[in-house]
Amino acid sequence: DGHVVEVTTEGAEALKRVADASFDLVLCDLRMPRMSGIEFYGELCRRRPDLASSFVLMTGAAIDEELRMFLASNAVPVLRKPFDMSELNQCVTRSARARSQRPRRAS
Repeated sequence: DGHVVEVTTEGAEALKRVADASFDLVLCDLRMPRMSGIEFYGELCRRRPDLASSFVLMTGAAIDEELRMFLASNAVPVLRKPFDMSELNQCVTRSARARSQRPRRAS
């Protein structure tokens, strides 16, 4: 529905892509090679705090203690795999709504 999607399987590559670009939503898997979704979120918050509220974590894994603690201390939505398009569309819609309610930065 008018969305452009970029895909990478590497957290470091994703951090490079979001460095200077504009993204409406960042979907990130919990388990990735070399960097977990939790680690990625920490780096995203440090490098691009403006995108932190547009972050959605995806996982098919059981919620372990590390993830439970992370979710308790961060307002991060989770898409549980397998998910369907309606669940993904809800995430996109919530993100767009949150963006429209944020104050705009002067450029």
